[in-house]
Amino acid sequence: MVREIRRHDPAEARWAFVEMGLTGLMLVGGFFLNWKFMLFFIPCWYFGHCMSYLNGYFEHFGGNPDVPMAWGVSSYHKLYNWVWFNNGYHAEHHYRPRAHWTRMKQLHAQIEQEQREVGVR
Repeated sequence: MVREIRRHDPAEARWAFVEMGLTGLMLVGGFFLNWKFMLFFIPCWYFGHCMSYLNGYFEHFGGNPDVPMAWGVSSYHKLYNWVWFNNGYHAEHHYRPRAHWTRMKQLHAQIEQEQREVGVR
């Protein structure tokens, strides 16, 4: 995999190694500074990454990769969108990634009919 990344973009491969090295240094250094905190931090950090991955998975589960408007899956529950800064408007985000999160409701209202026609979930 490293060879594939290096072949595609050598600068990106270097940055990947820098990131992995700095992350490792941070973790090792953290154990030297306060090993008790690190025993708490590492499981929480891992669990947070798992939850983030799961969220991303379901934001795309059932999307249609052949139709750009239907790449993401949206959820319009008011509480979810209030807590997560309109993250539920995910199909709209894929359709117009530069739209600010505060304007997602307006974007949804503008393209709602077109979304129905192409089968956005």
